[in-house]
Amino acid sequence: MTAAARLPRTIRNPYRVPRPAVISFSGGRTSAYMLRSVVDAYGGSLPPDIAVIFALSRERDKENYIWLPVMSGNRRDEAVIA
Repeated sequence: MTAAARLPRTIRNPYRVPRPAVISFSGGRTSAYMLRSVVDAYGGSLPPDIAVIFALSRERDKENYIWLPVMSGNRRDEAVIA
């Protein structure tokens, strides 16, 4: 048995986060990469107990807001702007 095979599944794939979980998405490149990696780790769709929230990490362009309807359209939840 290899060393990796002895590790818990979440450690073998760091993007397979323990559940339940909340993922903060800002619309930037790094948060988009992280979110895509988590989605891929779960076979292309997030389990229902993983929520994605939109949170600006600093002053951003208004172009980042285009992700709100896109993200809410792919999930059962509604987008909320606070």
